[in-house]
Amino acid sequence: MARAVLGMSADRCVVTFSPFDDNRSLGRPGFEQGSFRKSRIDAIHVIPGGNQGYQYPELPQLCSQIAEVTATYEHVVAYGSSMGGYAAIRYGGWAGAHVALALSPQFTLDPSQRPYDGRWRKHVKEVRFLHEHGNNAVRQAIVLYDPSDDYDCAHAGLLHTITNVVAVPLPGSGHPSTSFLSELDLLHRIAIEVCYERFVPEPFLAEVNRRREESPQFHVVRALRARNRKERYRLISQAAARTPTHSGTLHALAEIAIEAGFPEVALDALDRTTRAEPGRTQYLRSLAHEKAGQLEQAIEIMEELCRPNTESPVYRSALSRLKRRRTLQAWVRQPWRWLARRRHAND
Repeated sequence: MARAVLGMSADRCVVTFSPFDDNRSLGRPGFEQGSFRKSRIDAIHVIPGGNQGYQYPELPQLCSQIAEVTATYEHVVAYGSSMGGYAAIRYGGWAGAHVALALSPQFTLDPSQRPYDGRWRKHVKEVRFLHEHGNNAVRQAIVLYDPSDDYDCAHAGLLHTITNVVAVPLPGSGHPSTSFLSELDLLHRIAIEVCYERFVPEPFLAEVNRRREESPQFHVVRALRARNRKERYRLISQAAARTPTHSGTLHALAEIAIEAGFPEVALDALDRTTRAEPGRTQYLRSLAHEKAGQLEQAIEIMEELCRPNTESPVYRSALSRLKRRRTLQAWVRQPWRWLARRRHAND
């Protein structure tokens, strides 16, 4: 669906494409919706009902309707992060955009195409890619990405085959670079500059390089990319001491603590999480309980995550794995009961 927030600017309009989101409610806000309203810039927010890479049969018709509205504006920007950045580049042209501002976008989400990127494999494995072969891309794309991320670097390198790319590398910003820019108060600023055709990469990059260590995400990314488990745990512990209430840091601390064999540290970090990311928080909490040998608690949390509003292939897969582990444990503890049950079933 698309939500129009208009009547504030006569010559500028943004068409946003929402990123991957566990919340699939069509009533959720569009990408950066509040920021554009506050800046009094007209915006049309495209909000998908799932995480299938915008591969819906009705997408061309929806974009055509958006283009009828945007045709009255002097400058139209397609805007998105990750999956939303992919859509902004690929389908922004259909929506009448003159340029795309894309944060950590993909060149393709089709796992059969290069570069092979397994991060969303479970979400798109049954998706039919309907719209990747048409002439629907914007004429130019400003692409912000982390060149140290092998996947994002490969995607950025291929985007020039479908549009003119202005590459803006942000080393150490992670995927997506959106949180990094937000933490430096640069996310909405760059969007405004692109809307008013004032964006110049060189001074922007100079400021980012000067201030990047102010971003908690920068320190999280550095920890996650450390070579060994001990070093990752040391660096993320330092990051958590630096920003003890930062949700992303606490999530990363939980993730690395689980890997390092400290489930009690992970559970404490999750108890201190302040930002509302219930899906990811509860998922990590389930993994921590599993690591601590508390399998029933882990299964209970994962079953709650598999409710219709939050269900995802990742959660379903994790729940199946946990239940298989529970069955195996029961068999190991009391194999005669399982053998008797199986014999009875055969009779």
